[in-house]
Amino acid sequence: MTLTLTAALLAALPRVGTRIGDGHGGLAAAIHADTPDLQTETIDPFSEPVAPLDAVTFGLLPAGTDPVPLAAHWAKHTTAQGTLVFALPNPRYAPALIDVLRGGSPSVAWTTEAALEAACRAAGFTGLEWRADPLGDDLGLAKALKPILDSLNLPFGWFLTEARAQWRVLRATRQARPRRLLQSMTIAPIGAINDVRVTEPAGLVQTVPGWRSIISEKTIDLGIAAADEAKLLLWQRPVMRRQSELPSLRTLIARGYLIVTEFDDHPMRWPDIETNGYLSFTGVHAVQTSTPELAELLRAYNPEVRAFPNAILHLPPPPAPRTRKEVVLFFGALNREDDWRPLMPALNATLAELGGAVTVDVLHDRVFFDALATPAKRFTPLAPAAEYRRHLGDADIAFLPLGDTLFNRMKSDLKYIEAAAHGAVALASPTVYRASIESGVDGVLFQDAGEMADGLRRLVLDPDLRHRLSMAAWSKIRRERLAIHQTAARTAWYEDLLSRRDRLTDGIRARVPELAL
Repeated sequence: MTLTLTAALLAALPRVGTRIGDGHGGLAAAIHADTPDLQTETIDPFSEPVAPLDAVTFGLLPAGTDPVPLAAHWAKHTTAQGTLVFALPNPRYAPALIDVLRGGSPSVAWTTEAALEAACRAAGFTGLEWRADPLGDDLGLAKALKPILDSLNLPFGWFLTEARAQWRVLRATRQARPRRLLQSMTIAPIGAINDVRVTEPAGLVQTVPGWRSIISEKTIDLGIAAADEAKLLLWQRPVMRRQSELPSLRTLIARGYLIVTEFDDHPMRWPDIETNGYLSFTGVHAVQTSTPELAELLRAYNPEVRAFPNAILHLPPPPAPRTRKEVVLFFGALNREDDWRPLMPALNATLAELGGAVTVDVLHDRVFFDALATPAKRFTPLAPAAEYRRHLGDADIAFLPLGDTLFNRMKSDLKYIEAAAHGAVALASPTVYRASIESGVDGVLFQDAGEMADGLRRLVLDPDLRHRLSMAAWSKIRRERLAIHQTAARTAWYEDLLSRRDRLTDGIRARVPELAL
């Protein structure tokens, strides 16, 4: 199965507590152990499973396969809340269209969209959702065809989405669900923040029947929603200025959007937020954040605040004992100089004492790298999230210093959960991390430079201790900090906000009189 087909099918499948019938080889391997609550069973089109399945998925089937008996069969072998997921090649996919214009052959689906939809309805599946997945590059085709689209009264935003998607995916449930569109507008990528706070949770939200998710950077398409879709905009870290954002907020409210700010740091870092009367929080329906401390702070500007802790989407396999002699100490952070500099003399002294036993792997921070006195060090500049996680997976110890400042006390424990998920033992300051780490059980906390040096020394010299702590931390992440376990709570909160949108809009206008005009 192609990676794009796998991605399309996974995007439509429920992921929590479900038994999935894998009707196309490779899907189970794609899901594997990173979704612990999910079980997969390999099936063929007319298998009879031992017990009813929660979801059944089929990708490529032989041409001419009759969808009527197929849908009827699986209506008998799925639960009352069961989901059927089918994928067909998208005839509007830009590269395929361009290939046909150049003389190529069009993609041939095993059935038609109309026949598949009719078969599912006949089998009792009345909740039908067509999705265009996954989204790639439309090669400029939509823009080139815009005059033709306008003459045919076809929405540009709809065609742009279709032209970017290789597959059309039908998700069928026994009951129709209200349709919701989650549009997320992100900042430019910074490490893994966009992935953890926006992209990964939004991808899981759209596995809930009725929901679909579109993510874009810095701008959104206001014409992409269907007429019957409730619209929610998740706006990541906006620094709203009254002159520029008041007109945008008026437009979004007039178009029926529920607006949620996603903010995961103390706003003191952005002076324009205070200068503009905290419009980033007062001018929206609700605020989403990462810690209880930030939630309490932000309620001073908006009563509708919800904290969703940072969580892990893909959990690597549990850490295995390592036999190599080298111990890798990992440091990968931005804007931490005030936090690590007081510890650097003790760190250098301890590394010297340990001789060549420790290699320090540094991402992002060149100043930290240059301050290290050891020759056993390596440096990688600012890297994509996947590269960051690769380095974490190779590390034995993750160095997580945070000074006790107001700004730092509002930060999340993201560095710890990432380290724990990848098997690196956290050597961390108590600021922020004392709420997550039980020192000596699933990590090591230090109060000062002396305790930091002692903790590093013990971790380097005792591989059994490292493995015990890394396993305990990994197990905690598996139990408590998987992103899939937040999906139901997120969608329930969003549904509640949508049900109160008019009253929440009145609240915005009371806080920001300019929006009442």
